[in-house]
Amino acid sequence: MNDQAAAKEAESIARSLNAAYERKDYPGLMAIYSRDAVIEIPFNPLGGTADSDIRRIRGEKELERFLVPGLAKMRTVRYDIEDISTAADGSRVFLEARGDFVTDEGKPYRNRYIFRLDIQDGRVVLQKEYFNVATAIAVFGDWVLSQFEK
Repeated sequence: MNDQAAAKEAESIARSLNAAYERKDYPGLMAIYSRDAVIEIPFNPLGGTADSDIRRIRGEKELERFLVPGLAKMRTVRYDIEDISTAADGSRVFLEARGDFVTDEGKPYRNRYIFRLDIQDGRVVLQKEYFNVATAIAVFGDWVLSQFEK
C-alpha cells in the first residue's frame, strides 16, 4: 500500500471509530481496537503530571470495564470533527472534535477533544484522549474522579 492509500485508510479508521462511539456500539468499537489496545487519558483531574497519574486502560477486558459503563452514561453521543491530520504512512492520526452529548440523566455535556490514534495492521493500538477534565467533573462529578483511582 502506498503512503497516500495508507493515510486515507487511517483517516477512514478514525472516522469509523468516531461513528462507533456515536452509535454507542461496543462490538463495533472492539472491531476497530486491537485486542491489546491501550486508551490513555493523560490529564489527571487532580493535576498530577507523573507517568503514574495517567489513566491507562489496557486490553480487551479493561476496555470492556471502561467503555461499557461509560457509554451507558450517555443518552446520545456526537462528535463534530473539526480537523483530522494523518501521518503520511498512516501510522498515526490526530483528530480534533467538539463533543456534544446528552447524559443518561438528560444533562448536556459539551467538551473539546483531541485524540491521537496509533494504527497498526488496520486497528487502533493506542488512543490518547485529551479533554477538559474540569468540564467532565462539572457534569459527572465523582464518577470522573473514580476513573483515576488506583
